[in-house]
Amino acid sequence: MPHFHQCPLPSARTPVNSAVGALARFPCTMFQPNSQNMPTPRSPKSMQQQASIRLTAPYLREEDDGVSLNVLIQARSSKNQLVRPHGDRLKIQVTAPPVDGRANAMVKELLAELLGIPRHAVEIARGLTAREKTVHVRGLRLAQVQAQVEAALKR
Repeated sequence: MPHFHQCPLPSARTPVNSAVGALARFPCTMFQPNSQNMPTPRSPKSMQQQASIRLTAPYLREEDDGVSLNVLIQARSSKNQLVRPHGDRLKIQVTAPPVDGRANAMVKELLAELLGIPRHAVEIARGLTAREKTVHVRGLRLAQVQAQVEAALKR
């Protein structure tokens, strides 16, 4: 026995055998696609424009005189390197122990070398005694820092 769709119109009872056939046979608009329940297809041009927009990493923030990086430091590691994003921070491993500011000095030296700037242009703005730090880099723009960090992460 076929299933019947009860249309809001009292005289219209249409057998429903498949979902595709049902859409074509319903006299009502109950299951017809419209602008309210169907997403608008995107054109290839709008998708290319969206893909070309470069998203900023969550650990970078541009300021007036440079860029701030939110970092997570792992001291006493086997080598000095940028590891990966860790939540909203960039994880950095350094070989120095977290004693007498040696890990902080190593972080400054690593970032200065990576970004090609002098060490005095890198300063730790927050978190001198914590693993989570905010490092401020003067004299560079956000795009420059992001490109250098992404290149270092791919190595």
